[in-house]
Amino acid sequence: MTSPPERPVDPLAGDPHDPAHELAAPDDEPDVATPLPVDEHAGVRTGPAAGVRDAVVDRHLGVMEGARPRSLPALCALVLAAFVAVETGLLLLGLLVTRVLDAGALPESELAFERTVVAHRTPWLDSATRAGTVLGGTETVLALTAAGCLVLFLCGHGPRLPAFLALAVVGETVLFVVASSLLDRLRPPIPHLDPASITSSFPSGHTAATTALWVGLALGLARTRPGQRLRVLVGTLAVVLPLLVLLTRLYRGMHWPTDVAASVLFTLAWLVLLRALLLPGSGLAGQAAERAAPGPDLPRRSPPGP
Repeated sequence: MTSPPERPVDPLAGDPHDPAHELAAPDDEPDVATPLPVDEHAGVRTGPAAGVRDAVVDRHLGVMEGARPRSLPALCALVLAAFVAVETGLLLLGLLVTRVLDAGALPESELAFERTVVAHRTPWLDSATRAGTVLGGTETVLALTAAGCLVLFLCGHGPRLPAFLALAVVGETVLFVVASSLLDRLRPPIPHLDPASITSSFPSGHTAATTALWVGLALGLARTRPGQRLRVLVGTLAVVLPLLVLLTRLYRGMHWPTDVAASVLFTLAWLVLLRALLLPGSGLAGQAAERAAPGPDLPRRSPPGP
């Protein structure tokens, strides 16, 4: 029985029986980058290389990174449009409460509420509710806003998160001043436990400022990855403190119920619009920043030897 003829050996290809031939054989797989695992919640690559890239990205983030429009004039125009929309809605709501509903049963029901509050006042509550007035005061809000901006800056995402919180509080203040200057509503005719300011009763500046500060800080931290305890703490304060200031202003006879309700509504509307423009989503912000900032090269397969 004759053995099959051996196949001719190509001198350029080398001997297939030679162990070195397997090492020198060309790789059939294409020369592609090794993919990194994907975090489905964040929508970005994870892993050691991604961590290095994120650290580089965070140092290069600016106010415009992650914003809805990529140009500063367009962003300013949209923020101004949002401000005008919220201010218009607040003024229309104020006219509805002070001009239209004022002729109905609303004033009587609110006055009955205020008289009930006075009937349940106690010396201890008179003293304890001063804390709510201090928490919503101008000096306290300014100091806490500065501290909140510092916390957001230290989270490592550049100036865009501090800019969001500062603009949220400043914008709320301007919205309140314009509305209170144009809407002349008297404060409830009951004994006031705080000195009455020259502004109108509608809306409540203390309630609006506290809401803008703490809810804005919670929204800013939601775009970072701090400790879970910090996020839970700030989220809880964003609900408890505005509610505390709201109830305090009612108890101390400084506002009608519709004043504090309107303050919460217009402040939340302002924060939602501002967040949609400056912080539209962590995935979009991360992708935009990743395209703009340099990062380490991804690992690639070595090309075959000659």
